[in-house]
Amino acid sequence: MKRLVLLSALACVVLLGSCTREYTCVCVIEYSGQPALPKNDTLEYSVTDKKDAAKSLCEKNSGTYDTDDYGNTKIHAVETCHLY
Repeated sequence: MKRLVLLSALACVVLLGSCTREYTCVCVIEYSGQPALPKNDTLEYSVTDKKDAAKSLCEKNSGTYDTDDYGNTKIHAVETCHLY
């Protein structure tokens, strides 16, 4: 009987520790360089995975980007992503 309880508890720990869930990744993009650009923008999307893998997938979208607008004005964007 004790063995059955122990195996059941172990199975619960393994199953709960490795389950995937749906998380929300929120990315805030801040623009600068041209007056007509919005100050910032927010993007949200779902990530279904284990927590560590979902966090890694979300945060790898963070970055800094620079583009030229026909060689005249640079557009600078900073994207910061966090998992919720």
